[in-house]
Amino acid sequence: TKRDPLPEATERDGEKDKLAKYFSEAPGEGG
Repeated sequence: TKRDPLPEATERDGEKDKLAKYFSEAPGEGG
């Protein structure tokens, strides 16, 4: 079982690319 360290990862399950992009674009801007 693979689980991400962030709770948001669950919502974006399968969109790791986006997750990394979000952190790269605006680290801290949760929404």
